[in-house]
Amino acid sequence: MITAEEEVIDVSYIACVKENSYGENVTAEQLQNKLKEHDKDAKVTKNGEQLEVIFNDTNNKYTVSLNGDINFVSN
Repeated sequence: MITAEEEVIDVSYIACVKENSYGENVTAEQLQNKLKEHDKDAKVTKNGEQLEVIFNDTNNKYTVSLNGDINFVSN
């Protein structure tokens, strides 16, 4: 399950980056909308220089750095 969640975060994050033609940072709202497009129910918030993603069905929590690195935090 964790691998699948990380994969959908990665695909969604890359799609956001491609949409930002001026190189702006990906926002929490952008990432949350992309996750919804993949039928994932998640809450995305900004925490300092990172985005935090919590999947509502599993309670798994991830951080995403500005360069797109994804780390599993807890469940």
